[in-house]
Amino acid sequence: MSVIDDIDDEEELLVSPFIAYEDGYNWPSAYTEIDEMMEACILIYPLAELRRQVRDKEMEDKTGMILQTPLTRRQIMDVIEANEEAITKASSKFGDEFYRDVLKTVQERNMVAKARAESRKKGHTVQHIAAASIIAFVDKFEQEELVYSIEADVIRKRITVCFRGSVTKLDWATDFEIYMKDVSNPLQSHISQEPTIRVHHGFHDYLFGPSSRGAQGPNGEDLSEYQEIMQQHVLPVLKQYPGAALATLFAFEAAAEPDTHVPKPVSLFSIAGPYVGDESFRSAHQLLESLGKLRHIRVSNHKDLVTIVPKVSWRFNVFGTNSHVGALFKHVGVNLRFYEGTTTPVEISYPRVRSGFFSSTFDELARGWDQSYFSNISWNPMAHLPFHGLREYNKRLEANKSLLEQTYVNDLYARKNVVGNLVPHF
Repeated sequence: MSVIDDIDDEEELLVSPFIAYEDGYNWPSAYTEIDEMMEACILIYPLAELRRQVRDKEMEDKTGMILQTPLTRRQIMDVIEANEEAITKASSKFGDEFYRDVLKTVQERNMVAKARAESRKKGHTVQHIAAASIIAFVDKFEQEELVYSIEADVIRKRITVCFRGSVTKLDWATDFEIYMKDVSNPLQSHISQEPTIRVHHGFHDYLFGPSSRGAQGPNGEDLSEYQEIMQQHVLPVLKQYPGAALATLFAFEAAAEPDTHVPKPVSLFSIAGPYVGDESFRSAHQLLESLGKLRHIRVSNHKDLVTIVPKVSWRFNVFGTNSHVGALFKHVGVNLRFYEGTTTPVEISYPRVRSGFFSSTFDELARGWDQSYFSNISWNPMAHLPFHGLREYNKRLEANKSLLEQTYVNDLYARKNVVGNLVPHF
């Protein structure tokens, strides 16, 4: 565990695992990459709510843009600002403060976006310039299925898939299916890998279960949510823009696809997310990172309890087949942990690959304490609620902007005091 200020030691510099895929692409800073994903996560909630109200004829779309695609982020912000009253009405259905906080966050980001636009007009250099447009917004069956958006950025050569967090009853039911299930390991041919990996049952079935929309492949076969996203949205765009990278919660599976199918590396920026698998999943995940196929930044807030659960696989029917009751969930990816205020730098945590038993055990115990309830608890239980809010995440990201603008994801993976012996190990 370290902080960004501590990773400048040249003796710790290794070769980045992503050098195998270098093609002259100019990677933006860690701040820019996280900020772009943060914005997508923020905008998906109010836009999905407005689309629902228009479809259910609860409101009139005076802009004529709510159900339209493609839409730029600038247009989405304008649509949200023009329909704030309708979004505020929805707050009573999902907690009085949730959509209010989302609206305040959109307003704050809108002010920043306009300031940047003015700076560009005056000839000032602005690092953060997004040219993404939503080309698909899938939410028609939000009560039964995932809600997600697909963005294409022709300048960055990037496709971004953003999933909405828990809103519906099915979303929440999925969250609490915290027992693990065995699934085939797409990397099982590698000598370091097991034939199967164990992952969160609810999350896996939500993404890889059959689509209730009845989506079918070219041969009439039923498609899962993942297959539908890839075949009907992502791959057609990749044929137009080779070299695009994906930043999504299904990044692990996408990164395991053949390079001719999905360009590498795949980029995953998960924000305020829980654990999803055990040690076998971590091993496969780290193999993809070591091969330069997957870049994963996991953003969390100190005292956001959602980001340190679930701890163990559990179901009431403890004798259920292959539920792996008692198995431990494990953290994956480079965790950037934000603290309240600006006195503590951004903390970096990664399950570093160690060669010695004692060093590996000590590193695991130290990280385990940092991710425990005891080191994240507040005497006031209600005080934990804002820590998981998007507005708080946005505020803490901005507080560390200057530091993260000097940090690059690929460089983090080249630091031995961050990732350990990741590349040599595999």
